[in-house]
Formats: sequence, C-alpha cells, structure tokens
Amino acid sequence: MSAMAVVAVSDERAELGEGPRLDQRTDQVLWVDILAGRLYRCRLTGGRLQTEAVINVGRHLGAVAPLEKPGAGWVVAAGQGFAQVAEDGTVTTLAEPEAGPGPRTRMNDGACDPAGRFWAGSTAYDETPGAGTLYRLDRDLVVTPVVGGLTISNGIGWSPDATTMYLADSGAGTLDAFDFDLERGEVDRRRELVRFTASAVADGLCVDDEGCLWVAVWGGGEIRRYTPMAT
Repeated sequence: MSAMAVVAVSDERAELGEGPRLDQRTDQVLWVDILAGRLYRCRLTGGRLQTEAVINVGRHLGAVAPLEKPGAGWVVAAGQGFAQVAEDGTVTTLAEPEAGPGPRTRMNDGACDPAGRFWAGSTAYDETPGAGTLYRLDRDLVVTPVVGGLTISNGIGWSPDATTMYLADSGAGTLDAFDFDLERGEVDRRRELVRFTASAVADGLCVDDEGCLWVAVWGGGEIRRYTPMAT
C-alpha cells in the first residue's frame, strides 16, 4: 500500500465528532456531534466537506444511517434508544430500550448490516463495566438486545460476504468477531481478535472490499488497518 496522509476536511468544531457515513441517496456525507446532539449534512467538494445543513435532535446522538426511501430522512441511535429524523428536522422516537432503572446510559456507535437492519450499542455515562448492550433495530422497528455485558459499545462492521460481524468495546479494550447469520440477523461464536492497551483502544471501524478492518484508535491518534484473520 502506498503511503497515506491524514488531512482535516472540515472547518466545523465538535464536542465529540464521530460516525461519518455516505448517504448515497443524496451524495451527502453525514456525521454526528454526540454531546451536542447535532447531525451534520455535508457535501464533499474539492476534498473538503461543505456543511449544507445541521439538525439538532435534542438529545445525545451516537450514530446515523439513511433510510431506504428517498425523502424519508434518517434513523439515529440517540438518547436512550432509536429515533427517526425527518428532513425538516422533526424527531420521532421509535424505541427507548435503555430507559429505566440502572446506570444512566446513552446510545453510542452504530451501523446498518447488509440486510438493512440498524445496529447500535449503548454505554453508561460513568462507563460502568458491563452496563452497555448492542441492539438490533429490524426493518419492522422491533428492537432486540443481541450482545450484553459491554462497557462502551463502539465500532461495528461486517465482512464483504456478510458471514462475520466485528464489534469494538472501547471500555474492555477489545475488538471481537462473531459468526453472522445474515438471514436472521443473529450472531454466534464470539472471539477476541485484538486486545488494546488501556490508553489506546478501538473506537470506530469500517471494513473495506478486501475484508480488511480500518480501526480508529482512541487515545492513540492513529488509524490501523488489520488484514482478515482466520477465525
């Protein structure tokens, strides 16, 4: 691979900026400011992101994904659950699986699987070990808890053949793999792929066409690329 350089592409300042996604319906780049609760809609022009709209969802915002139907807006992991954000900025709560007693929590990173289900996990504000859960939001809006006992549920992605799901837990400092059943949206045979140090852990991630994992390392100021592993 040729040498790569990291450059800033936006002049926006965020409290906790994360989760860039390409909205192929509009050719916009989406990203979120978690703590400010803002959804940014941007256009990539000349190697720079030009902000076209900012939507305040009124709660902490962990992740966003475009809905399939043009004009339908976006699904977000926000507050204690999931919501739909319309193009005019209207926010409709879909489910709040994290509401209720226990440690105060919020939703964190998430992404859609190849079948269009939206997956997102939670974390406690005080990072209580094991207080987080990874949820699956099906196309019929049913929410299912899939992986419990997480601390900071973070980056998630799938292999090109959709047989493996990857999940980072920044609190535990682990990057795990699961066997993935695309038809059912179920996981099995969890195993640890990488264990990070306490000061530099896996955060967001994505998987490229070669099946390699690109992992943003929180506390390390770097991006790592891992080749597919025989698991």
